[in-house]
Amino acid sequence: MLRINPSVYLIGEVWNLSIRIAPYLRSLDSVFNFELADILISCILNEGNCSSMLNSYIRIINNYKKERHEEIIDAIFLSNHDQNRIMSVFNNNLSKTKIAAALLLTLPGLPFIYYGEEIGMLGMKPHDKYRREPFLWSANQIQGQTTWLEPLYTTISNGCIPLDQQLKDSNSLANHYKKLIHIRCQSDILLFGLLKPIPTRIRCLCLFEREYNNKSIFIAHNIGYRMQQISIPKIYCQIIYSTNDNNQLITNGQLNLQGFSSIIIDSK
Repeated sequence: MLRINPSVYLIGEVWNLSIRIAPYLRSLDSVFNFELADILISCILNEGNCSSMLNSYIRIINNYKKERHEEIIDAIFLSNHDQNRIMSVFNNNLSKTKIAAALLLTLPGLPFIYYGEEIGMLGMKPHDKYRREPFLWSANQIQGQTTWLEPLYTTISNGCIPLDQQLKDSNSLANHYKKLIHIRCQSDILLFGLLKPIPTRIRCLCLFEREYNNKSIFIAHNIGYRMQQISIPKIYCQIIYSTNDNNQLITNGQLNLQGFSSIIIDSK
């Protein structure tokens, strides 16, 4: 395949721990990071130890590097067609679903989004087909709407909001994804930068820097319900993204980060 197209990107799906799947990187550019997805989701579900999650990411990448010395493009994701959909995992909790998306789209690697994840589609085991229901474009039958299956989970009556309605709501999950994807695509640091965890004793705080070409940005996620005060390194002063207007105030290097919110701050 490389002889035909030297720039081809080969990715593998091996559902196992990083130490088990790392050898596949001898012949593949990347493998889906199931281990990280499980840790990330568990962390949000249980308001777990975010520092431990970031350290797990570093450990996983180091396992990969033992087998592949070339550049590693990590294939990060939240769920796929064989798993319960994220909105169902979080029991229709929009705040947890948004913070999961924010984490995904600020970590290093190449993010993969399972169709419908960006609008909060629902779906649970044991039936595969009901985790692969038609995309909910509109409340009305529109041209191009898939009708091969009568949805069981992703329905208006279950609280699912069609894409056309979400696009009109600046606070919707769909627009949350759009904003973060736009910011990521505009930033070489977010696209290519390394991750440097910032230690904290507050379990629900996920703090890290992304560094690329001698430039860096500061990223903070609060996966808990309560507001948390965080210290911002002095070099960071320009807020380029915040999920909550109340996160805007930085006083003497201190920021009150609201529950289930994120902030990205650029350096001087």
